[in-house]
Amino acid sequence: MDSFVQSMVGFFDSTQSDYGVDRFGQRIFADEESVLSCQRVFGASSLNDLQQDTIVGAALPARIANPFRESVLEALTFIKTFDPMLSSIVDLSINKIVVSGGNNTVLGNGANAASASDAIGLMWMCGDKAHSRAATVELIIHELSHNLMFVDELVWQHYDYDRIADKQAFCQSAILNKLRPIDKVVHSIVVALEVVQVRTAMRFGHRASEVHPSSEDIIQSTLDAIRSFEQNRYLDLVVTIRVREIIAKCKQVAFVLAKELTSERTLH
Repeated sequence: MDSFVQSMVGFFDSTQSDYGVDRFGQRIFADEESVLSCQRVFGASSLNDLQQDTIVGAALPARIANPFRESVLEALTFIKTFDPMLSSIVDLSINKIVVSGGNNTVLGNGANAASASDAIGLMWMCGDKAHSRAATVELIIHELSHNLMFVDELVWQHYDYDRIADKQAFCQSAILNKLRPIDKVVHSIVVALEVVQVRTAMRFGHRASEVHPSSEDIIQSTLDAIRSFEQNRYLDLVVTIRVREIIAKCKQVAFVLAKELTSERTLH
């Protein structure tokens, strides 16, 4: 596994070096230099529908950042104990976690965490907010899903990037339930299903957490997002066959999860 980790570090170093790759396994950073580099990465976003370019706030004092860092380490340890294979995927895919304060978006609230296609392997987390261990695990899986989608996009072209910003091609997203660029919608669908699946696998329960709605609401918004995607008349101009394959698989998974949630609700 160490050789794979080193290979991924080499990949991050060669393609994503703007944010400063972690070569020594420190993993979580809250220093001002790391926060400033994270701000630069997010500030360079070319498709910025929710003011994602300004969500990364200032560095936090140690009395706030250090306890939050410990809570993230605890969540990572929990993942490793509960599912070593998943933990290995996290280790391979998330090279660096930057913790800082956060700024509000156009939705009127700050994000809990974020990733960017211009910085694969980097995960930002808002350290202003304390979360339960389960919610922190959900955030890690949420951002892991984004990063794995970014890698898939490098291997298989997903979109026509000249058309993706056209508002006529926007769809309704899962979780946020907002009209958004189609790449954000595709990501939201994948992320939503991964969150529900990790809740099931790790026995977190399906009520709303501090960071995500209830699983029932997530699945409903995901099915709505898939329907919006399928009905978009500009679809053939914007997405590739690879994206259609991903959404078709997501649709199957969503129906299975919806059935399981209904059965669980009936039992209780």
